[in-house]
Amino acid sequence: MQNSPSRLAFDQAAEARRQARFTESQKITTDGIAAAQKRGDRAEEALLLVALGVAIDRQTDGNQAEPYFDKALTLARMAPAPLAEAHALYFLGSLRNEMGQNAEAIPLLKESLALARKLMDRSLEIMALGRQGEAYQDQGEPERARSYFQEALALAQKSDPTDLCFVLLHLHDFHRENEEFSQAEQVLAQLSQTLVRKPSVLGDIYYSLSQAQLSLKKKQLAQALIQLNRTRKKAQAAGATRIESLVLLLLANLYDDLKQGESALASATEALSLARKTGSRWDEINATVMQAMALSHSDRDKEAADTARQSVVLADKHGYPRMQLRGLTTLAMCEYASDQAESALATAKRAEALLEKYPDDDLSSYLAIVFAGIYSQKGQHDLAESTLRKSIDRIKLAKEKTTPLMTLIGLQVQAKNYDRALATSVELVTLAQKIGDKKSEGYGLMLRASTLSSQDKDQEAVVVMEQAVGLYHEAGLIDEEASALAQLAVYHYNVDQYNQMEECSKKSAALFVKQGKPKVAGTTLTSLVAYLIKDEKFDAAQRLLEEALPLLRESKAVREQAVALHYLAQIQGNDEQYDKAFDTLEKALALYQEAKDRSNEAVVLRSIAAILSYQNQEDRAQEYLERAKAIEATLKK
Repeated sequence: MQNSPSRLAFDQAAEARRQARFTESQKITTDGIAAAQKRGDRAEEALLLVALGVAIDRQTDGNQAEPYFDKALTLARMAPAPLAEAHALYFLGSLRNEMGQNAEAIPLLKESLALARKLMDRSLEIMALGRQGEAYQDQGEPERARSYFQEALALAQKSDPTDLCFVLLHLHDFHRENEEFSQAEQVLAQLSQTLVRKPSVLGDIYYSLSQAQLSLKKKQLAQALIQLNRTRKKAQAAGATRIESLVLLLLANLYDDLKQGESALASATEALSLARKTGSRWDEINATVMQAMALSHSDRDKEAADTARQSVVLADKHGYPRMQLRGLTTLAMCEYASDQAESALATAKRAEALLEKYPDDDLSSYLAIVFAGIYSQKGQHDLAESTLRKSIDRIKLAKEKTTPLMTLIGLQVQAKNYDRALATSVELVTLAQKIGDKKSEGYGLMLRASTLSSQDKDQEAVVVMEQAVGLYHEAGLIDEEASALAQLAVYHYNVDQYNQMEECSKKSAALFVKQGKPKVAGTTLTSLVAYLIKDEKFDAAQRLLEEALPLLRESKAVREQAVALHYLAQIQGNDEQYDKAFDTLEKALALYQEAKDRSNEAVVLRSIAAILSYQNQEDRAQEYLERAKAIEATLKK
């Protein structure tokens, strides 16, 4: 069958896909199927049905492609046509892997691998090995996955560059997800060289995407933003709409990390529009969930919950139980965030029932956090703790245990079980060291410091937090180092070490700026100003504000500028610079009005009234006071 019309058409369709000529690929296969049916050749029809399924998958989604793979497998076994059977098994296994159904994926891939070896089809053998590696990685068996990738790579080095590109892309994903960053970079370098040897439009797009995903994983967000926009342009130019949709979702996540809620929502909305254009139900549901998350992080909890419900309905309607589980988990989190404890509990129980059928360590940990939070609110601290403990024991992937452990420490501190919280922080640090997770190790130290501070042991907290800062610095985790420095500044304040506090504050802000986060930098400095004003350290507070305000203006953070100006006015008023304080408060007032923050608008009006009163301008003071009272009365209604 090597040189048969169907095999030639199969290879031509594959090459057309590699060059992102999806319409051409689909036409080649449909024409070939028609010709095979006319000849009554089931073997050739089966092979081309596989190719048609792949074309549909690339343009819409796996659920719509699956019937073609199923039909191909049936025809192949009837014919018999072992080559078509091997390919059908491979793509069905790949589809199960992409859907997270790895227990079903692995037997299909093993069967495909066995047939590929029997047929001496090196390309299919390499693909089946690589996909099994991905399935074992997703199943929480990284070392077993590594052995499959190594075997696939050894074969691909002696094979066609197309096969090598396939393995390198999957191998890069493996190294990236396991935070083996130097190996991931080496793989990307080899992939770049391979694409020079045999150019591929689609391969180039995936190379660009892989670069961006590596930057995202390393939290190099400014670089990732540039790379994602570059990838999107390439995908648009090639008409690779599904890849463009994926890029938009990654952009939404990135903007979410940057605390740019409106940009995150805009990217998710655009991804949703593309999904509807391609008819991909999977992408549509994915984008809807991302929309819900973006709305939630923008404090639009009711809209977020409504959107998450839409994703659940869509997933149920179109038969995506794992996406339904994700939607339900997101909905439970939205309801919990908006203080709808009973609704959140009911939703979480629905999700938990699905979790029994479709295990997912990541979603399991989030659900446990929702359950524990609700039980804690009800004062059922022991139940909250036991729920998290059960979740931790159930989770297979060691890395996924870290989030519920972090939450558990917070609950133990809240319940004033400080000794247990300290013990759990040691457990978290030990686990993180064992799996080489520097981020979680540092966070365990930060939580230990926080627990010590809750016991009024701030000098000990300073020592532990300095360890966290050092660890993050050595690991090159800049965002985490910046956050740890900001917290260290607070502990220095608690032990009256004001110079060290100011130094840590400025270092923290500088790192956030380096990461392309001027708003976070400015907000961090402003939050620390409040501590200094409380202790009447006005000079130090003013120095921090002088750094904060330009950053907040640069990032167009309207409400945050108003907060900083309000603090500045307090310092000016304390120095009896009443005219300056008045002008500063007027600026803050205008910004609060622009932000539609009526509550703080009233606070500033009262502050202006107080300034005018100090200047014996009682009539004007009364005018501002009345405006404040009018707003307060409106807010009470």
